Amino acid sequence: MSPGSNALDPSIAEQLVDTLFEIGRDQLTKQRYKSALQWLDRAHDTLANQNPEDLSFDASEVRSCIMHTTIRVLLKDRGEESISRAWKICHELEGETKNKIVVWLLQLQLLGVDQSAAQNYYEVLDQVVRQVHLSDANLATILHHAHELRRQNARLAHAVLTVLLSERLLVMDETTWVGKTLVMIVWNCSTSPDLGAMTDALEELLDKVVAKTDSGLSTSATHAAQILMLKRIEALYGHADYDQADAWCRLALHDAFSSSGNSNFGKLQRKRLLCALGKSDLARCRDIRCQMSESTERDPSTQYLLYKVALKCRDTDLGRPLLDQQPGSLVAYRETDIVRAAECLSSISREPGKDSTLLYACVLEAQKNGDRLQVIRALSQVLDNTTYQVAPGLQLPALLRLLARMLIQELENGQSQDRHCMVELCKVFEGAAAAAKRSRRDFGKDDLFPSAELDWFCRNSYNVALKVCTVWEADTTLRVVQACLNLQYYLTLRKTAGDFRTLVKQQLPSLAGGAKLDLMRKYSCLLAFDFEAAARLKAWASLEDIISVCITLYAR
Repeated sequence: MSPGSNALDPSIAEQLVDTLFEIGRDQLTKQRYKSALQWLDRAHDTLANQNPEDLSFDASEVRSCIMHTTIRVLLKDRGEESISRAWKICHELEGETKNKIVVWLLQLQLLGVDQSAAQNYYEVLDQVVRQVHLSDANLATILHHAHELRRQNARLAHAVLTVLLSERLLVMDETTWVGKTLVMIVWNCSTSPDLGAMTDALEELLDKVVAKTDSGLSTSATHAAQILMLKRIEALYGHADYDQADAWCRLALHDAFSSSGNSNFGKLQRKRLLCALGKSDLARCRDIRCQMSESTERDPSTQYLLYKVALKCRDTDLGRPLLDQQPGSLVAYRETDIVRAAECLSSISREPGKDSTLLYACVLEAQKNGDRLQVIRALSQVLDNTTYQVAPGLQLPALLRLLARMLIQELENGQSQDRHCMVELCKVFEGAAAAAKRSRRDFGKDDLFPSAELDWFCRNSYNVALKVCTVWEADTTLRVVQACLNLQYYLTLRKTAGDFRTLVKQQLPSLAGGAKLDLMRKYSCLLAFDFEAAARLKAWASLEDIISVCITLYAR
């Protein structure tokens, strides 16, 4: 029996149409598109051959479903002929059904095939946004199609999303939906080159969100939006576009993201400081600092950036530029600079973890700016932070040597506070002597504070003592001399013991008789003194080595 025959009873015809339609849908599910189209056409023709007045009320709905499914099959082919036929069916369906939303969604699918139809896509989607009943499913559909439109034209996608947010969602006070839509808006603007400068428009949207919602955005929406913004900020900062990076930072600090937390706000404010530093805009740096919370300003990372600003300002108060100084007050100005810069350095060094990384960074910044006094201050803080302890991975001798050289240079300049430099220099030489002793005691070897380093400190402390013995106060000169003597003592002791051991190892195998016994007796005496010295120095690790040498020596 031909499916197209109109001789069928209407009720039987409807049953046949249902069967044909189900077969077509099954073939579509199995991706047999050609077969699916054949069965759907049979279902459509069977229904078309019946008198509409003889069919049940549900027949028109079945017809719409058949046409809808046929369009879906034709879209799978994407050929020109198939798309043309799909449009024809869509127009036919538009004239028959009262459900305009279904037709619009089909039109969107058809328009999505044509990459040059962005304007038409926008117009249809705009109608959907303005008229569809909003639900979780419908919102997801709208956002999906906004994403598809964005592939063709990001600016038109932004226009649709703006209408959705401001004219539909905000009046409903649906916080979850507002968050999803706003995150998509931020994503669209932050990843589209032609929308990157729309921070003012985004700020207006955020103002509306704050005005219309009592609680602002949810924590999850805030987190997602700020992650997207931070990616944009980092990209702009990496390309030295500091103005736009700062604009996005200000956007991420908007009241709509109040659930972000002080930690995230602190990161963004520090990024603003970096942007201002990149432009050498010290007035903006001052404004940003004034906007910070107390906890953000106290953060060591913030203090480090404020220290960088201070070096550029040549005034750590951030409020008084160099031009405010009175003529001829360079020395007083530099002294004020040292005192106030110490606030940032002290704040960093007081951090419970006592990580010296930021202090090292301060040293490098001061060196880069050519400010020797600031380098001295920063190095002193580093050494105070480590309490002059020798440790693997820490080049303590090098740090002490660098600080000593810079202090000596400052003293030779005569423009600095001599008393302060004297005290610091004494600390350096005393610290070197104490560190050398601890190195021997704690590690039982010299490579953490080698003899070459000791020799440098010994010679320079001696030379300094000679130069200043008639200038410095007696107690200060005495401190330098004592440090020199300590250094000389340890240097001589280590050198003598080390040289003798080397000679014994070289000479003993070649000697015999009385000469050999005499050298062994002398070696035994030295080992006894060495044992006593190691014990007094608490160089416990060396004792076992000395005992082993003694056992070997007397076993011969």
